[in-house]
Amino acid sequence: MFWCTARHARSLRDEWAAAPLAMQQADSLVTLGNRPLMVVTALKDAQEGWSALQNEVPKLSSNSSHWTLSSATHSSLLDDKADPASASQAIREVVAAVRTSKPLARH
Repeated sequence: MFWCTARHARSLRDEWAAAPLAMQQADSLVTLGNRPLMVVTALKDAQEGWSALQNEVPKLSSNSSHWTLSSATHSSLLDDKADPASASQAIREVVAAVRTSKPLARH
């Protein structure tokens, strides 16, 4: 039902209106130093070239890990038990790395 509401339409409008500035800011980011960075990539039904682009993101930090979920989609994070569990585990690992000042485990 949410997809058919004025609130959703406004949300999409606002998101796309902010996109040029967000892309400009993202393009100017060259490093995160050694801050923990976890990249979790949903590969099922991904657009061509998406995986290669995602492989570039972990290079922003010297303390990074990249998980690829071959059977995951963005919507499966809502309606499948395994995919959200993986995403939650990734978040827990980043929190643990921040709290303990230990590097992320490479996957």
